[in-house]
Amino acid sequence: MSFSPSQQRRIILEKNLLDKYFPGRVSWHTPSGGQAYVEIAMVSNSNRHYKLRVYISDDFPNSCPEMVLVSPSSLNIKDGSSMPAVSHSFHTIGTKDGYLLLCHFIPSKWTNENTLYQVFIKGRLWIEAYEGHLATGSGMDVFLKAQSEPSGGCIIM
Repeated sequence: MSFSPSQQRRIILEKNLLDKYFPGRVSWHTPSGGQAYVEIAMVSNSNRHYKLRVYISDDFPNSCPEMVLVSPSSLNIKDGSSMPAVSHSFHTIGTKDGYLLLCHFIPSKWTNENTLYQVFIKGRLWIEAYEGHLATGSGMDVFLKAQSEPSGGCIIM
């Protein structure tokens, strides 16, 4: 994938922002013939380790990027069953490359002024809500204020 000069400048800005707030935990990938992505290793408040990935689209930053949970590779909910791939209450919207897609922004509300930093922060909030669910059995909606739109997208606020 080849980025335009303006996209390259924006990616440098994004890289600097992510390196500032997640020092030593950010890795950028540009697989040959594949979609570029950035990953961040996260540690939750209960000291569990996670890795989030955000895909960089061809028209970045003009469309809402997709975010997946890379690790752990599978999650269970409080009752021991697998995390549903599509669930409004768990803020999941399917899978990509075998990973769980996390809901973070309503795509129609995304603007080119939004940043990858904001996406990763919403991923971090998702992680804490998931752990809150594990501790209490309450739905993740209890921990996340969310909006939805008719197309099925949601936004973690």
